[in-house]
Amino acid sequence: FDISGHLLHTHTPYAERLVKRLLGKNISTVYRNSWIYSYGAATRYPYQANLYGLPPKVAKDCITGFVDSILKYGLTKKTVNAGAPGTFKSWVLETFGAGFGKHFFFPYNKKLWTVPADVLTSDWTGKFVPRPAITDVVYGAIYDIKKAHGYNVSFFYPRAGGIQALTDTFVSKVSNLSFNSPV
Repeated sequence: FDISGHLLHTHTPYAERLVKRLLGKNISTVYRNSWIYSYGAATRYPYQANLYGLPPKVAKDCITGFVDSILKYGLTKKTVNAGAPGTFKSWVLETFGAGFGKHFFFPYNKKLWTVPADVLTSDWTGKFVPRPAITDVVYGAIYDIKKAHGYNVSFFYPRAGGIQALTDTFVSKVSNLSFNSPV
């Protein structure tokens, strides 16, 4: 399996037009259907809004840690301190609390990036780590909520040829392209 998905998230109208022009009919919109398996349960992504089905102690640790972080740091619904200097570990503790850190963010990101959270910086978190409202965190622990969170609720992907189809189409439209050459 890939370490991470190869998806097309366009952030500007220009990029979206370019991708659609290059792929033509070979493009589809995919709606995220991601799950996380931990503590013997499969929970929806993002973990921080979908504790339903996890052991009660895990859900309690996450919710109380989240509330403690709000009380201590006065955080709002929006992701805060994104891009601020500091470690990913300190950002998680301030933003989500110790429970979410222990049960999800620290082990997951250690597996993904192969280094501990106190080695990672926090400058990448703002756009990529959704911070749900406290009501979403609590309801997501009690009910199997299907509310979408985050920037990547949907994305484009080639219907055929995988992500390589975009590169192949792009290369076929470029002239004066050299491979295996010095810059």
